[in-house]
Amino acid sequence: MTIRINDQSLELEAETDVQSLIDRYLPASRHLIVDINGEIIRRESWRGWPLRDNDRIELIQLVGGG
Repeated sequence: MTIRINDQSLELEAETDVQSLIDRYLPASRHLIVDINGEIIRRESWRGWPLRDNDRIELIQLVGGG
């Protein structure tokens, strides 16, 4: 299946969920917002939230500082 993450195309295995995607590509990220096709997905829903062919995903890392 093909998805777009932050405007870059990525090939994934079928039946990949959001948590698997995060574990693979941003394992150390604690402060992250996941937007799929314009909908923000709550962290509690990442495991089991299926990714589908042609999903458009925005991964937004929150960074603190001063």
